Amino acid sequence: MEAASVDEALALLKAHRFELLLTDVDLAGHSDVQLAIAACRETPELGVVFVTGYDLALNEDERRALPRAIRLRKPFDPLALINALNAAAVR
Repeated sequence: MEAASVDEALALLKAHRFELLLTDVDLAGHSDVQLAIAACRETPELGVVFVTGYDLALNEDERRALPRAIRLRKPFDPLALINALNAAAVR
């Protein structure tokens, strides 16, 4: 499923069960980190992959709230995406 904003994503996460969250740092609305933290509160076993062209440095509280998060740096090839999703799914 796809969401255009954090609010849409949160509504989808509450309405459906997901194993993985793939999110972009530039998602409109709030920060993708806030989205991932909120999603992991609802589903602690959720795997998270952040796609970003920026340096993404999580602070200590964010790392604690997102122990399964993986960062995938843009640009990336399809194999890198597959590997990141697989890694997030088994953590």
